[in-house]
Order: sequence, then C-alpha cells, then structure tokens
Amino acid sequence: GHGDAAFVDIPRLVDDVDGLVSANARITRFASLGGLAGGAVGAAVFRLAGPQPVVVVAAAGYAATALLGLHVPRLAVASSGGGVVESVQLAGPLLGLAAAGMSMIRFASGFMTFHVALALKTSNAPAWVFGLVLLAGTGAAFVASIAGPLLRRGVSEEMLLAGALTALAACCLLAAGQRPRSGAVLVAAVFGLAGAIGHQAFTSTAQRLAPDAALGRAFARFDARFQIVWAVGAVGPVLADPSWPLGFGILGAALAVTVLAYDRFRRSLRSQPIQHAAAIGDDPVTALLALAHVLAARGDANLAVSVATDAARIVSRRRRAGAPLPPELMRLWLGVVRGGTTSAVDAARALAIVEHLAGWAPTGPLGHEPAT
Repeated sequence: GHGDAAFVDIPRLVDDVDGLVSANARITRFASLGGLAGGAVGAAVFRLAGPQPVVVVAAAGYAATALLGLHVPRLAVASSGGGVVESVQLAGPLLGLAAAGMSMIRFASGFMTFHVALALKTSNAPAWVFGLVLLAGTGAAFVASIAGPLLRRGVSEEMLLAGALTALAACCLLAAGQRPRSGAVLVAAVFGLAGAIGHQAFTSTAQRLAPDAALGRAFARFDARFQIVWAVGAVGPVLADPSWPLGFGILGAALAVTVLAYDRFRRSLRSQPIQHAAAIGDDPVTALLALAHVLAARGDANLAVSVATDAARIVSRRRRAGAPLPPELMRLWLGVVRGGTTSAVDAARALAIVEHLAGWAPTGPLGHEPAT
C-alpha cells in the first residue's frame, strides 16, 4: 500500500491545492522507508531464526502500529450520510476519469506481480533475484515520493496520471523482448515509480475536486474497487500462464489502448466546467443555506433540515480541529432520515443552528451575513 489512510485529512492540513501532491508524496516517502526497514528486519530474522519468528515479529510490528494509531489526533468528520455537495463532487467526470486510469494501473500491477513471480519460479531463479526485484520496486516507490512533487510543479495531476500509464505501456512492451531475470527488475522499478506517481496524482485529484466530501468514506470505496481490480489482474497469469513475451505484450497493448482512451476523454473534458462546489454557488454553505430557506418557505421542512445539515457538514469539515455537529441538529436530522415528520419550527431551528455554526449574523443577503 501507499499509506492510503493517511491521505484522508490532507486537504484540511494543506492550504494550497498545488501542494497536495507534495504532502501525499511525503507520506509515501515515509511508507517506503518503513517498507525497506521492515524488509531488512524480516530478512535478518529469517536468516537467523527461520520463517516462524518472522511472522511473530510482523505481528508485533502491526500491534505497535495500532498503538501508535490510537495517538493520532482526530479531526472532526461528518456523521454518516452523504450530502448534496459531496455527491456532486464525487460524481464529477474528471474524478471518474482519474479513477478509471488508476484502476488500469492497479490491474496492470496485479497482472505484473504474478506474471513476474511465476516466470522467475519457472526459470528456477535464485532467491537473490526475488530480493532484487522487491528492492527495485520499493526503491522506485521511494524515488517517486521525491520526483512526484517536482513533476507536479510543471504539469497537472491529470498529466501525471497519463504519464504513468504511458510509462507502464512502454515498459511492458520493452520487457516483452527481454529475458525474465533482467526484465523482472525493469518492470518492478518502472511499476514502482509510475504506480506511486499515479497514485499520488489520483489521490491529489480526488482531494482537489472533492474538498467538501468525507474523503474517508470516499477513499474506502475507491480503494476497495482498486483492490478488486488488482485481484482480477492477478487472475490472468495464474489461469492462462502465458509466456513471458506474450504476457507482457498483451499487457503493454492494453495499456497503450488505455493511454489513447484516457487522453481522448481528458481532451473532451478539458473545455467542460469542473463539477465543484462552486457549481452551486460561490460558496457551497451559502448556496445550501439559501436552498434550505427556500424549501422551508415552501413548507418542505424535512428537506430543509436535510439541506441545512449538509451545509453544517461542510462547515465542520473545513475546520482543522472542529467539533462534531451540534446534538440538537443531529436529533432533527435523524428524525428526518428515520421517516419522521418535521415541523416548520424544527426547520427554522435547524437553520438557526447552522447559521450560528457558520458564524452568520441576522442581517445582509438571505437575511444573514458572516459575523466579523
């Protein structure tokens, strides 16, 4: 993995969206160093005491990680339930295209992992070759954590993802004409480098295009999809057992087609407006509060409470150390989602709570303006 869970709160910790790749890369760098250190410890324990103690040491490492995780400060996250702005942002075409590109990278990674492993085992490669392949992949991922932010200074996240797909396609086609041992080191290094840069690009794209979404839930869904795609890719070399040149030839051709399709769709979306929170107003909180007032005026108290709660979630997510949603607002919202009937008084109370949470005073546009 690339430390995916650590990316959840990055948008609230980075003021400039152009710095998202750099922040994500820093986490990847620490993850790569940890992987190298863990691999060295595992190899030493295996050589000195055998395979069983390696499992014990790994279990101890996971336990220590869990204890450290308990000390990570918790930032306020929204309660369960998606919001209007979150749904719009996560359903944007640019984010969907980035997810499709990342899915292909994960598919190719699963295919490559098992194709290389089976080819080396069939050719009776010594253990040091496997170690060199693992070292090449992990080391390349570490290099990517440094190269990614540097590349981001000159190109966009979309171009980084396109470049990663192109590099993987060229690598597979080149490896198809090499011997398994030398080709394995090549593909491990390129997949480690391009895969990590592509992952940084996708994560930063999601954080940039969906800043008001609950990214914990969003990344959980994305990562579940990517893991399934990785497993699907791994099935091919296991069941079909293609030769070294045939396997990488097919994979390279599939990646090349993906590059062309990705570039075509990216160009077609370039002139279209990004589905961002600004699409429903200069500020999503203002837009949602305006909508909630209209709904309340029309007598739809239940929907007014739901929309006002969405606005409160956005306010909460924007705060780096904000508190959970007010209990009274949660009580009103739960009454709506559980099928209850909300009165006009309840809707007015929900609006007042959210306006107070957002720091609005009772004058100005919509009858409110930000308190100074």
